[in-house]
Amino acid sequence: MRKFLTATLFLVIFTFSLCGCFKKIDYTDYVSESRTTIYIYCDDEISVKIYCGNKESPYCADGIKGKVESFTEILVKFLNNPKSVNITCDNICGEMNYNAVKNAFYLSDGVKIPPLDDLLFKLEVDGKAYEYKATNVTLNGVISKETALNCVIEYDGETFEQLTEHGLFNGEIFIRILYDEGCYYYVGVCDTQGKIKAYLLDGVYGKIIAERNL
Repeated sequence: MRKFLTATLFLVIFTFSLCGCFKKIDYTDYVSESRTTIYIYCDDEISVKIYCGNKESPYCADGIKGKVESFTEILVKFLNNPKSVNITCDNICGEMNYNAVKNAFYLSDGVKIPPLDDLLFKLEVDGKAYEYKATNVTLNGVISKETALNCVIEYDGETFEQLTEHGLFNGEIFIRILYDEGCYYYVGVCDTQGKIKAYLLDGVYGKIIAERNL
């Protein structure tokens, strides 16, 4: 009987040991920013970019993932800058502030607009009303943020291994989709010293285009 109990106990311990060995860390649990959708509108007079996703709030690149909340950021550039701009977009409505660094009117809201093919929005520019339709450029053939992250892990697994200890990842990850005549992904890996290793990926094929230490 004692031999049977001993053998059973050994089998249980061995089984749990195997589970621990084969358990893989889910790095998506450490993503503190994921910008996943971009809407674009452009004509001869204005250009508009609307970014949607989730990010840490308050934001701090310290290698520790904090509370993550939804967000939408809107940038509107004019050929000739007006004095005042108000926007209504989905359930977001408000006055836009001019950002001199970006030379654009800017609005940020803690609401994430759901992914749509097209997004209607209205602008009130110096008292005159206009209506536009922005296109979601992140749909056709663009890889997901999870796939983008996996491409980086496959490319540079050593960086992730160095920051992983006892089944925990000692860092945070930023994933931002970009658009410049095509979609790209920025993936940043930030350690607890605030040092960031950044990667630029093709948004369709997941190929690493560039990497840099920041």
